[in-house]
Amino acid sequence: MIEVSISLALTVVLMTATFNALMMMDRNSRRVSEFNSALAIAEAVLEQTKTNLYNPPASPFPASVSLTTNTVSVALDSVGTNFLVSGRVLRRIEPVTGGHLVTVVASFTNMGLAYRAEVQAVVNRYTGGQP
Repeated sequence: MIEVSISLALTVVLMTATFNALMMMDRNSRRVSEFNSALAIAEAVLEQTKTNLYNPPASPFPASVSLTTNTVSVALDSVGTNFLVSGRVLRRIEPVTGGHLVTVVASFTNMGLAYRAEVQAVVNRYTGGQP
């Protein structure tokens, strides 16, 4: 009887540990995918800014600091109709010696944790795609 009780207790411990491991792997993979989505959104905004004709002080490359804020969705539900995680994208364009420094910050909060993805690039007349 004691052997059965010990075997049953060990089996319950093993099943509990397996369930917890699966839940943690699921949560961590969702966090990584949401962070990657935010980083991709930030990179897309940066690339979109690079495609504009560089002709300062014409928009979007002014002579002073320019800030633009947009709200974006980082994740949808499995059906694809409801936003699960929405975030904020901040684009800052500031003049520097070699052109304009473009900083894009994508930030959002999910499961009580704040995430932030930031990319930067200097845009000038030598940036790819400029005539």
